[in-house]
Amino acid sequence: HGLPRASPHTITDRTELFEELSEIRSQGFATNLEESIEGIHGIAVPVLDNDDSVLGGISLAGPSKRLNPQKMTGAYADLLLEARNVVELNVQHRDF
Repeated sequence: HGLPRASPHTITDRTELFEELSEIRSQGFATNLEESIEGIHGIAVPVLDNDDSVLGGISLAGPSKRLNPQKMTGAYADLLLEARNVVELNVQHRDF
């Protein structure tokens, strides 16, 4: 199926993609810097259950002029990771 280009910033090289995926796993969140749509940045974290299966995700996206990369990997990542922790704790301790 290949890696079709959605914007000039899309990762289309297989090696670069796997390096990016490794970094995402390591840091716990993924960023999108105009890789899908020019002018849009995004950040996302997975929500996992007790077995580390993915239940869903939490994301934030907006204009690249308002979401700068430094805040995305700093303050915004911290906020999303905290929100994920709250959801995961609720899932782990649900009473049903």
